Amino acid sequence: YRDRVILPFYHNNKIVGWTGRKVKPGKPKYLTDAQPGYVFNLDRQTNSDKKYTIVVEGQFDAIAIDGVAIMHNEPNEVQCARINSLAREVIVVPDRDRAGSKILKSAVENNWSVSLPPWEDDIKDVADAVCRYGRLYTLATILHYKIRGEIKINLIKYIQGDLRKLNLIFNLISNKESLNLETLNNLNDLFEKKLAEFIGVKHLITVNSGSSAN
Repeated sequence: YRDRVILPFYHNNKIVGWTGRKVKPGKPKYLTDAQPGYVFNLDRQTNSDKKYTIVVEGQFDAIAIDGVAIMHNEPNEVQCARINSLAREVIVVPDRDRAGSKILKSAVENNWSVSLPPWEDDIKDVADAVCRYGRLYTLATILHYKIRGEIKINLIKYIQGDLRKLNLIFNLISNKESLNLETLNNLNDLFEKKLAEFIGVKHLITVNSGSSAN
């Protein structure tokens, strides 16, 4: 454990494991001793009056926003059960890479929300976002850009590389925000193309519910 930051794992106020993260170049990046169903930082959520719990992959992401971490890119059944036992809204924030999309399946199965804020392209995860924007702004964007529903989440999983643009479209649809016409047209082309591929048709045209739809 030389040159590592050690994080203790608590359960019912007792240490039940730990992880050591390398602070200098070298591998492995993490050395961890924990039970397979452990959820990092869950103890801090159980006696809280929060309306939601944010689920992330890494422990440092969880510490940055006082959420919980599954320590993988896909939770197991025990972890899902423990998170659901909190009986509140769950918001998943995947890491911003292709591996991060694996957690979206669990979000659908457990009726969790998913949030993919349009942070800058070099932001890899929640901890990066907090370092760049601060904790308050990061939390505000997570809550603002959350979505729920099997179709929306599965479409996000399908598109993967275009997550930022797609989530902005969903936000516009859900919240009816104003956006200039040029930007909306650029996003709409991508949305129509990917949605057509997803549902298995050659062409798809989206229209609003006003007079232009008649």
